Amino acid sequence: MFGYIRLESSGFFKEHLLTIDGVPIDQEQGYVAEHDGVLEASTFSTDFYEKIIILSPEELLHLFKKFSFSYPFSWEDGFESFHIRDITLSCTDNLFKLIFGFGFQYDNWKQLWSMPEHGKEFISVLHAKHLSDFKYEHWYDDDILNGFAVSFKIQNQSLPIQVELEALLSVLEQVHEQTVTNLSLKAESNAVIVKFNFPDEVKVACEQYLLYFVQFLHDIGIEATAELKEKAESVLFSVIPKNKEEALENIKTALGIYLRLPSNPTLNAVTFSEPNIEVQRLVANIYHLQSQLTLASAVIQQKEQFIQQQQSLIQQQLLSGQILVQSIQDNKDEKEDKESIVGDVVSVKKFDWEFIELDLPTLIRRLKKTFKRNKSN
Repeated sequence: MFGYIRLESSGFFKEHLLTIDGVPIDQEQGYVAEHDGVLEASTFSTDFYEKIIILSPEELLHLFKKFSFSYPFSWEDGFESFHIRDITLSCTDNLFKLIFGFGFQYDNWKQLWSMPEHGKEFISVLHAKHLSDFKYEHWYDDDILNGFAVSFKIQNQSLPIQVELEALLSVLEQVHEQTVTNLSLKAESNAVIVKFNFPDEVKVACEQYLLYFVQFLHDIGIEATAELKEKAESVLFSVIPKNKEEALENIKTALGIYLRLPSNPTLNAVTFSEPNIEVQRLVANIYHLQSQLTLASAVIQQKEQFIQQQQSLIQQQLLSGQILVQSIQDNKDEKEDKESIVGDVVSVKKFDWEFIELDLPTLIRRLKKTFKRNKSN
């Protein structure tokens, strides 16, 4: 049972020691605050979570008006950047509530949408469920970036907190999943997204080459941002034009050409004599990737545990530079997206560019000219 030891202090705000079974808890793990005789307890260690949820609301709040504790788990799918910050049990006028506080981790945000967009969509999905006894709580002058809270009325204050808590957590998990789905669909409508599954030996080198694609786009007159995101064993490569009116078709076409450049068996003499810095940047990145692939091929040859058939296939892809295109991951459930995003990307015949496959200066000039014409149409 939780209790407290009153400390000698004066003033409006007082802090006391929180206890469990009569033993004081270190103040870095929890404490009791007193405001005009009203007591509120807080714990910061997840070690107390299991001890708290087996108590009933009546038992936990026998001395306190509020009791806050940390939630020890994160959302699935790598969403540690949006999490349940804490859970608070409160009682006012014999009305018991569970309050879930949500927060963002700024340094770990890697989504295609902003934190305010995520928070607002989460609340929107929660409202759409038409839950009874649900309330949106504002925090920190309504600035959603600083966190927000939602509360639910407890139906039976005599049962262990765990009973209603787990039911509500299940609902919030569903809301989270729907939020991610909704925002992902919105983001994909304004971005080119391709899924890759690179062999471990060349993953870093291929990812570096993909990230240079933004510079390649800049050099041909398209401003965009790009992001690589790990998801299970795959890598999602997303390209978002800074100008929403920019044709995604242009980016898809440019990406298809870009992915195939390292597989060219040679680079022509015009490329080496070309003084244009844009061309030289591109050549440097192609050769850097090719050197990394060659090195990876040599490493693979030394690994005896590889099955010969797998070894031959991977080495063939590496030495030919085809690994980028070969690593585009098929997804039967996303067939339509794959066809629209990947299918068009690899088609350059309609631009009649077969004859300049190895002529990078002409390629860049032609891309600039074509995409500029597309914008004006």
